[in-house]
Amino acid sequence: MILTKLKNHFIIYQTQGIMKIKNFLLISGLLFTVLVSDSCKKSTPYVDPVDACFAFPAKSYKVGELVNFTNCSQYAFSYHWSFGDGITSQDKHVQHSFSQPGIYSVVMTAYGESDQDQDVQQVVVEASTDLDILVMYFLTDDPVSNCDVTLYATEADWQNFANPLIDAKTDLAGSVIFSGLNPVVYYMDAYKFGADNLFYSNENIGNSTVKPLVEDEVNYYNVYVELLQSASAAKRQKAVIKKIERTTANDKFRQKYRKGEPVQAVYNLN
Repeated sequence: MILTKLKNHFIIYQTQGIMKIKNFLLISGLLFTVLVSDSCKKSTPYVDPVDACFAFPAKSYKVGELVNFTNCSQYAFSYHWSFGDGITSQDKHVQHSFSQPGIYSVVMTAYGESDQDQDVQQVVVEASTDLDILVMYFLTDDPVSNCDVTLYATEADWQNFANPLIDAKTDLAGSVIFSGLNPVVYYMDAYKFGADNLFYSNENIGNSTVKPLVEDEVNYYNVYVELLQSASAAKRQKAVIKKIERTTANDKFRQKYRKGEPVQAVYNLN
């Protein structure tokens, strides 16, 4: 009887011990799972969300005026710009000019590691009175690059090289654009230094736009120059510059030399 009781007690005790061990293992397993899960969460680094941002100096510009867009985005590594006129860019900071007046919604999308963000702002583009000049060699019609083009308000100023309004150099396509001008007649010189020689666009009947510029439009002119051996004001009157002629945006020489590339405008200092 006593042995039977002891045996039964031992079996009960042993059974309870096994149950305790099983419970301990179950709890330990659960704790391990929680710890592993928590450890995995902590091992994933936090990534800051992208904050898209850009700025530009003014809200209103003239047609052809260059706008500088500065990217101030945070936590981004690539960008896509859409200027609202069909032109796009992937640069971080961009410059852009608009060829037509209007209100343009500029959209900049910034991309980060795991997300993206957009900044949308409006740019107002107003009509401008511009003078688009293409300088070419007389007879050959080749473009004259790095050529100084100067505008004067009166023929007397032009005659005496006095009070120039604005000066700029032509690009590789022989082109320069003056923007933000007044709807008046302008007198111009086009000259280029080279081994003591100068090219001039000055003839008694070929030194001006002849008629006032058309307001709020682009006025296109071709200027033909030839080689001179002197740069003095007295001899300038003898220069045989064949013509300064008004033309159009579809002028065959503009199509040929510019090849669709934009020309950066230079602005009147008035």
